Amino acid sequence: MSIALLNPADSPTLIPELVEPPFELIDGVPKEKPPMGFFANVLATYLSTAINHFALPKKLGMAINETTYKANDKNSRRPDVSYVEFSKFPPLETLQDDPPLLDCAPNLAIEVVSPTNTIAEMDKRIDYFFKSGVQLVWVIHPQSKRVHVYESTTDCDILAVGDVLDGGKVLTGFSLPVAELFNVASFFS
Repeated sequence: MSIALLNPADSPTLIPELVEPPFELIDGVPKEKPPMGFFANVLATYLSTAINHFALPKKLGMAINETTYKANDKNSRRPDVSYVEFSKFPPLETLQDDPPLLDCAPNLAIEVVSPTNTIAEMDKRIDYFFKSGVQLVWVIHPQSKRVHVYESTTDCDILAVGDVLDGGKVLTGFSLPVAELFNVASFFS
């Protein structure tokens, strides 16, 4: 099956998943979201796997890579990884229709910083996430091997190798040593 790709400038109603490359809506304006690099994607996949190993057996929720979430008709975002409690999922019939986005904010949004990201852009994303209802934001910094854990736009803990990342109130009981996350590259050698 092939999908006709939309030109965002010609589309009065942008559906981000039907556009290549992926777009987000920011104040009604389509903005391209650059794809993650390979290593950033490896880290994102590792995080979503670790979260799912914890959350799925307990039937709590699911971590999903690069899914778009709609806050309103003019704004949507596509975190690198998100965690959504099952209570927020649409009914099975709706899921089976394979909607292009989820109409609610995830509980946890995770961004993996890559060379194409700027500090100003990341600050805006964090602010947006909290305004849209996200409860926890993790920003992964591969170059410095640090994880910034935001419980609000003004409450940030910076974790380094030697610290343990935990799920806070969103994923109570989840923990992952920061060293383990950044040692994922050792699988390649």
